[in-house]
Amino acid sequence: MFFRKLVIGELDCPALLAQISLHAPSYSSRLSTLFYVPFSTTNYLYHRPLHRLPRQVNALLNQAPDIDIFCSPAAQIK
Repeated sequence: MFFRKLVIGELDCPALLAQISLHAPSYSSRLSTLFYVPFSTTNYLYHRPLHRLPRQVNALLNQAPDIDIFCSPAAQIK
């Protein structure tokens, strides 16, 4: 819920929001991730919250493609 609130603007934290990137591919592919997840060279970086949260949201959106992280109510996402 923290990540959703941050992305849709309910939380005012520009420093954190600046570290989140949307994935905008230059060509069409089967990979349909919404958020870019940076490559992690260590376990510490892999489990860092700003790497883990976008990865978990992408997994949620792959399992339930009818959810819109920006418009769906919070109760539907839980």
